[in-house]
Amino acid sequence: MKSANIIVVGGGIIGVSLAYGMAEQGEKVTVLDNGRGVNNASRGNFGLVWVQGK
Repeated sequence: MKSANIIVVGGGIIGVSLAYGMAEQGEKVTVLDNGRGVNNASRGNFGLVWVQGK
């Protein structure tokens, strides 16, 4: 059985970005995702990432 220091639930843009950043810092990260297709939160609401300017 593999072990992880950190578990990220959700393999969308935010979850994968967080997991990547933590792995780059040397953490053992596992990403859990239901893998049911492309109509999940990242596609549906752009992962709540918005470009805003003044």
